[in-house]
Amino acid sequence: MAKKFIYRLESLLNLKSFKVKEIEESIQKVLYYKIQTENEINRNEEYLASLNGHKNGSFKVIEIQALNYHKDCVKEEIRELREQLSRIIEIENILRMRLVEAMKEEKVLQKLKEKEFENYKFAINKEETKLLDEISIQKEVRKKGDEE
Repeated sequence: MAKKFIYRLESLLNLKSFKVKEIEESIQKVLYYKIQTENEINRNEEYLASLNGHKNGSFKVIEIQALNYHKDCVKEEIRELREQLSRIIEIENILRMRLVEAMKEEKVLQKLKEKEFENYKFAINKEETKLLDEISIQKEVRKKGDEE
């Protein structure tokens, strides 16, 4: 009976696959934060545009001054969100590079496994052929022994 195929680096391959999945999940989280930040920037920009659109009517000086301070505050928040977005994009790029490396490592181990499996199948076929040849030789020997 043929022995079962065992890949001695299976646990390492599983570890590399787990690492790939973990990095992919991290990228998904970063993309979520990226989208949230972009949406927040868009909301603030729309709000700022609406503040700039309120020019009709008469205002007191203190109201105009308060409005300008509020606009400055919103602009500052937009600037901070843009900085945060750039940091998120940097993190995303780093994670993508790590993902590429992890996928390369996983692929190397997967190719080694496939190669070992092909060698295993070849050895099993060779062993089966040898066994069948031996059986047919013994059959012929018995047939000649019975004839004599």
